[in-house]
Amino acid sequence: DSYYLMDLTLLKLPELQDLLGQVLVFGEGVAERKLTTPEERTQLVVLSGLIRSNATGVVKSLDVSARNNPLGNVKKLEKDGAETNAAVVALLDVVTRMAGAEVTDVTPEELAGPATRALATSFALWDRTVVELDVLLQARIDAFERRKLTALTFVALALAVCVTLVVFIIRGITLRLSRAVGAASAIAQGQLERLDLEGASTDETGQLLNTMKNMVGRLSTIIGEVRGAASATSAASAQVSSTSQLLSQGTSQQAASVEETSASLEQMSASITQNAENARQTEQM
Repeated sequence: DSYYLMDLTLLKLPELQDLLGQVLVFGEGVAERKLTTPEERTQLVVLSGLIRSNATGVVKSLDVSARNNPLGNVKKLEKDGAETNAAVVALLDVVTRMAGAEVTDVTPEELAGPATRALATSFALWDRTVVELDVLLQARIDAFERRKLTALTFVALALAVCVTLVVFIIRGITLRLSRAVGAASAIAQGQLERLDLEGASTDETGQLLNTMKNMVGRLSTIIGEVRGAASATSAASAQVSSTSQLLSQGTSQQAASVEETSASLEQMSASITQNAENARQTEQM
C-alpha cells in the first residue's frame, strides 16, 4: 500500500499536474487565436492521451493501495481520486472539442475553468495522499520497532539462557575438578578412606573421577596385601627370634655340661695318676 502511495506522491500526481499545466497554457493560446494548425491539434491529442492515461493510473493505484491497506485509511482517498478523475474528464472533453476542428469555439475562460478545477482536485488529492502516506509510513516504522523490540527480547532471552548454561557447565566442570584435586591431595597424604569419587557424568571429568576411583581401589588392595605380608613377616620374625633364644639357651647349657665333664675328667685323671703313684710305691716296698 505504501509503495503505491509513494508512486502517486512522487511520480503520477506531479506528472499529471505538469500535463494539466501544459494543456492549460497551450490550450489558452489556441483558444485565443480560434484557429488551430494540424501540429497544434496533434499536440492537443497527445496531451489529452497522456492526461487520460495518467489519470487512469492514479485511479488504479488508489484502488490497488486500498485493497492492500490493512489500516483502511487509504479507502478515504478513493473519493478524492474520483473527483480528480471527473475533473480531468471534464477538461478532456473541452480539449477534445478544441482538437476536433480547425476553428474552435472554445474560449480561454471555458478551458481555464475545467483545467483549474482539475489542478485544484489533483493538488488536494496530493495533499491528502501525503498525509495518509505519513500515517502508513509511521505505522510501518512502529511495526518495525515492535519487531525489533521483540527480536531484541528474544536475543536477550537466548543470551541469558546461553550464559546460564555456560555458568552451569563451567560450575559442574570446576566442581568435579575440585573433587579430583582434593582426592589427589588426599591420595598424596595417604588418606584413602572415605573418598567421594563417584563420577555420574560420562564426560572427561567424570571419566577422570572414575579412573581415580579405580586407582584408589587398586591402591587400597595393594596396601592391604602389603600390610598382610608385613604382618606375616612380623610373626615369622618373632618366631625366629624365639627359636634363636631357645637355641642360645640350649647352647649355654651344653657348654656348661662340657665344662663339668671336662672338670670330672681332670679329677679322674688326677685320681688315676695318684693311684698309679701309690701302686708304684707299693711295689717298691
